[in-house]
Amino acid sequence: FSVNHASEDGRLDIGFSFNAVGSSNTLPMVDFTEYVITTPPVAPAIYREDGALSWENYNTMANPMAIAAASYRGSNANLNMQLQIGYRLLKGLQIKVSGGYNQTQLDEVTKQPASMYHPILAISTSDAVFGRGKNSTFTVEPQLFYETRLAGGLLHVLIGGSYQETNREMESFNARGFASEAMLDNM
Repeated sequence: FSVNHASEDGRLDIGFSFNAVGSSNTLPMVDFTEYVITTPPVAPAIYREDGALSWENYNTMANPMAIAAASYRGSNANLNMQLQIGYRLLKGLQIKVSGGYNQTQLDEVTKQPASMYHPILAISTSDAVFGRGKNSTFTVEPQLFYETRLAGGLLHVLIGGSYQETNREMESFNARGFASEAMLDNM
């Protein structure tokens, strides 16, 4: 979204823009295509009748779909706003202020359920990794601009400054020992 305005006398200019974007992804941890393609056509059944991974007759090779039980879920959002105001005080003298705000957020969960491991490994609990991040930036840039003809030429003078403040928040933690795979999202 963007909007601009100029006063009738041309002394005041205002511009504002706003943009917000978000996405959510649920993906496997790895591309398991290779595991599926390299599985012999006479391989044991991948799933049991109840839909769980089958480990029967998988003594010399891994169940090719076991890696698909691990998952990643992430969502992110981005917000960007900008404002610019300019005012012509006198002929050749103009003041401008530009400012902006940007915020990016990410939330993610990686899950590794115990069911992805061969029972012979005796791994009976599931693990998860949770991560969150937020980055925000605020900027202000004042400017004073002067323009005049001088000695057959044109003189431009610009005085300005810039202020920027950035805040970052990040956290990540590993959770282990989930007795039930249904609890992997509960943190």
